[in-house]
Amino acid sequence: MAGDKQLRIMRAMVLALYDYSTPQDLATVLCAPELRLEAPDGIQATSAWNRLAEAGLIVLLPGFDNQVGKLADNLRQKIANAGGALPVIPELYGARALR
Repeated sequence: MAGDKQLRIMRAMVLALYDYSTPQDLATVLCAPELRLEAPDGIQATSAWNRLAEAGLIVLLPGFDNQVGKLADNLRQKIANAGGALPVIPELYGARALR
């Protein structure tokens, strides 16, 4: 089950990836101001990154050991339609987030 901090990390990762138009590595994403405030350790960061990929919210690029990814196109469009705000989606706010 994801705790509040894990969900905040996942949401911050999504918004950080939205700021980039190209795929980014996890280390770069972790430099986003929102993530620096959360200060996730390596296990928390990797867990959040992998959960986002498993949920289909980010797409990991092959050949980079699951360390480089980008937002799924449909999520990027939802955020754009919401004026840059994170839309309320089940994987980040609903029952699916609590698995």
